[in-house]
Amino acid sequence: MYYQITQSIYFVSILVAFLTSLTAYSRFNKTTYLKYFAPFLLITLGVEVAAKIIEEKSGNNQFLFNFFSVLGFLFYFFILYKGITNLVMKRIILGLIIIYPLFASYIIFFVQGVYVFHTISFGIGALLIVLICIYYFKWQFFETPIEVDIKRDPLVFICLGLVLFHSITFTYFSGIHLFKGLSASFVRNMTLVCMVCNYALYAFFTVAFLVNHKYSKIEFVEFPEIPKF
Repeated sequence: MYYQITQSIYFVSILVAFLTSLTAYSRFNKTTYLKYFAPFLLITLGVEVAAKIIEEKSGNNQFLFNFFSVLGFLFYFFILYKGITNLVMKRIILGLIIIYPLFASYIIFFVQGVYVFHTISFGIGALLIVLICIYYFKWQFFETPIEVDIKRDPLVFICLGLVLFHSITFTYFSGIHLFKGLSASFVRNMTLVCMVCNYALYAFFTVAFLVNHKYSKIEFVEFPEIPKF
C-alpha cells in the first residue's frame, strides 16, 4: 500500500510537469530549449508505465532503467548545453554528450551487466550534472557582466532540481558500490529519500515552466506607440 502511494505521487508529479511543459509551445515563449521537455517527459511517463508492467510480469526491469537513465543524462547535458552561454563550458558539455554514452554502454554491457543497474556510470553522470550546474550558478551570478533576475531564469530552477536529485542519488549509488552489505533499513530509507528527490525534481521543472510562461508573456506584450503631435 505504501509503495503504491509513493508510486502514484511519482506518476502525478511527472504528469503535472508534462502538462506545464506544454506552455513552452505558447507563442509568447522565447526560451527555445524548454520545448524539448514535453516529449522527454512524455517518454519518461511511458517508460515508468512500461517498467511497472515489466516488474509485475517478470520482476526485473533494470535493463529499461539502464538505457533510459543514459538517455536522461544526455537530455540534461543537452539542456545545459543550450542554456549555458560560456563557450568553453559548451565545448566541454558537447564532449560529454559524445563520450558519456560510450562509457555508460561499456559499463552496462561489459562490467555490471544489462540486468544490473549501472551504479558506476550513473554515479559519474550524476556527479558531472552537479558540477556543471554548480559552474552555471558560479558563472551566471558571479562572473557574467549581465545582471540576471533569478525569478525570470527557468534554467535556475531546472539546475536546482538537477543538483538536489543527482547529489542525493550520487551519494546513494556511490555508497552501494563502495560499501558492500549495507543494511536493508538503510537501503529502504535511502530509496524513500530518492523518491522524494524525484518529486522535488519534477516540482522544480514545473516551477521553471510556469515562471518562464509568466514572464515571457509580460516581456512580449508590445504597446502601440503614442503618436506625436
